[in-house]
Amino acid sequence: MGNEDTRVAPYLPFKTFLGSLDYLRQRVLPTEINRSMWQSFSGSVIGQLMASYRFLGLMDDTGKPTRPLQNLVSEPDSQVRELNRLIQQAYPELMVLKLEVATPKHLADAFMENYGVTGATLQKAVSFFLQAAQYAELGLSPYLTKRKGRKRRNAKRSGPEASAGMAITESGSAPSAATRSVKLLSGGNVSLSVRFDAFSISEQDRAFVFGLIDQLANYEKIAVRDQIMGPGEINRILSDVILKSGTDEADAPYDPHGRY
Repeated sequence: MGNEDTRVAPYLPFKTFLGSLDYLRQRVLPTEINRSMWQSFSGSVIGQLMASYRFLGLMDDTGKPTRPLQNLVSEPDSQVRELNRLIQQAYPELMVLKLEVATPKHLADAFMENYGVTGATLQKAVSFFLQAAQYAELGLSPYLTKRKGRKRRNAKRSGPEASAGMAITESGSAPSAATRSVKLLSGGNVSLSVRFDAFSISEQDRAFVFGLIDQLANYEKIAVRDQIMGPGEINRILSDVILKSGTDEADAPYDPHGRY
């Protein structure tokens, strides 16, 4: 069962992780990895990024870069091979599952048992792992890989109508609202609805908004730990992850602020 010493698996977008390696290649690898060096990344992403580096063995507890990180930065041509080795070392509990024949439930059970993630964080952590495993050319069962041949209805739109819609979006129309709700342990729920232009929001407002989002996420993580997730919920979460790996989200360009 999970405990205070449980390592939390990476749950940031895999594209952001790869982008961080490019970020280091364009500069110089410092003698210590710390928050002040990630000037192009948002505060919440920096925390997730550094935790991911520790989990994957790219930096030690003092922030010193390890040999694997030095290899990734200095030898980009060997990145796939190096990540293949790192993933197998960082996720030993998943390697014993025989991923070539594993099902989504096998994967979800292993994550919750060994890597301190549940609920929405579980979905993100599984997504990171599946995309990293595919990138590193690890063998995965057909139950864990993306499904093809299914397109969203709005993807069929084309011609002047679709072009006009794109032009309106790019010209700065009001962004749609995003809402997140968290169930309270004592009953009821709390909802947060945000609507803002990510390109024009001030630094002070950004810190305030993402601080609220982080508080909701942290509370949700604690609350879900006290609940037992049924097989139906596990299958739903993993199905969403696998389906999303075949959507535009998985192919979205790297964004240093973690928007995907």
